[in-house]
Amino acid sequence: MNMLHSRESNDQATWSRLIATSHTQDGLTIADIRAKAMRSLERFQRATMQRIAVTGISLPPAIEFTGTEEGNMVVGGRHPEADLIDAEICCDIQLAQYFKEVEVEFELLRALECEAHGTTRQMDERFHLGLTSTGPVVYFGR
Repeated sequence: MNMLHSRESNDQATWSRLIATSHTQDGLTIADIRAKAMRSLERFQRATMQRIAVTGISLPPAIEFTGTEEGNMVVGGRHPEADLIDAEICCDIQLAQYFKEVEVEFELLRALECEAHGTTRQMDERFHLGLTSTGPVVYFGR
């Protein structure tokens, strides 16, 4: 077992204990975490779309964001205005903070759901957040 997989397993076990010990009347549930993640996603979308409107970035095509191992938000995909998006969106401290919150909450949700279904996450999967003209899309991929 490599170090990354070991850390991933420990993280999942820690999250499971947190949730498992929180199933009291006032505790957290997976549904609570999902609802919080969706609220955070809506906030990121709203703030980012306001910024897009001011800068004149075109949508469509969709804009894809992903997180790096260093914790930064970067533009994924091949948007024709990727450099402008990087300068105006990814370098915005508030938007980067909102993105990180969404990423962490969906990572937690993904780990808990995988454990609940008895599956393991792929070692090379990453969090992706897409903004489209019809709304946000969150997925895990390579």
